[in-house]
Amino acid sequence: QTPELIIKLESMIGDPGCQTSLRRLAHSLKGSSSIFGLAGVERAAFQLERSALDLDLGPQPDLIAELTRQFQRTLPILNAVWHRLLAEGD
Repeated sequence: QTPELIIKLESMIGDPGCQTSLRRLAHSLKGSSSIFGLAGVERAAFQLERSALDLDLGPQPDLIAELTRQFQRTLPILNAVWHRLLAEGD
């Protein structure tokens, strides 16, 4: 679901009326990435969550970009684990 969450987050950046929703989505993403040990994604989501909480909208585009970069870095690993789990299930 992370790509869909990132798209939702991108649509909310810089909008003062969306900061509560942005904070909640970033918080959710932070938690799920923590469960899977994705420290870079977790860190970026935390920073985005803080920016929404503090209503510091300026850095949000860069924070979303960093979140996206961190997720893209982990995607090959996640895909490999997914395929391995599927193969073990056969």
